[in-house]
Amino acid sequence: MGVKLTLDKKLFTKLTENLPSIPQEMQQVAEKAIRESGGILEKGLREQVTNDDILSVRAKKRLIHTLRPTEITDSTVIKVKGELGWKFDNTDNPKTDDGRLSQYLNYGTVERYTKDGRYTGKITGAQFLNRALRKKTKQMKTKQKDIIESYIKTLFEE
Repeated sequence: MGVKLTLDKKLFTKLTENLPSIPQEMQQVAEKAIRESGGILEKGLREQVTNDDILSVRAKKRLIHTLRPTEITDSTVIKVKGELGWKFDNTDNPKTDDGRLSQYLNYGTVERYTKDGRYTGKITGAQFLNRALRKKTKQMKTKQKDIIESYIKTLFEE
């Protein structure tokens, strides 16, 4: 089963519109992601991307990894369903970057499974992002925390 990527136009627009409001280091990563995406980001429409295209969007992953730290361990398999943003299904090899990306980007449902296939629960993408953000921002200065929180909120506003 290949890795599939879905890009939502609204999320892409908000990502690019909000570049000036995020810290410079993250802004550079975002700009690099847009340059290196091989035209995928610029299309901004729902595009199905195959395994062959994944290498060209690695910079996007670095941006999202910077913004949304993981709380999922190597022993957790993620299956994701959602409408907004990127969706990945790479449960055959959950230790790879491809398999872990789903937790940062999904705004639908995050389902958690152990490696032997036992279902361990389900939360919404919004709940997941909030939990991950709270963990990370405890170690940040208040100003940094406010900037990142407001940025992430703008990504998912209607």
